Amino acid sequence: VRSEYRDKLPAITHVDGSARVQTVFEQHTPRLWQLLSSVEAKNGTPGVLNTSFNVRGQPIVCTPTEAIDTFLHANLDALVIENTLVLADRASPAA
Repeated sequence: VRSEYRDKLPAITHVDGSARVQTVFEQHTPRLWQLLSSVEAKNGTPGVLNTSFNVRGQPIVCTPTEAIDTFLHANLDALVIENTLVLADRASPAA
């Protein structure tokens, strides 16, 4: 990750400054391309964190129910499941 982007992309930047980047092409994954384009329009950076979805000590998420539970307890900003976008409501106390 170039030094000028490390502060903007802390979740994907490893301690040594590297990252595991995945390239997306519109013709191969149009829905993901559109999501990234929307994120870029809002935040200025066309990136989302795509990782093994679990928290330390827990198994990898396998169901939508587990995804929502992990989303709520891991203090994430957003979760996409199929055609549904779930956003954190920072104004409300955590569940």
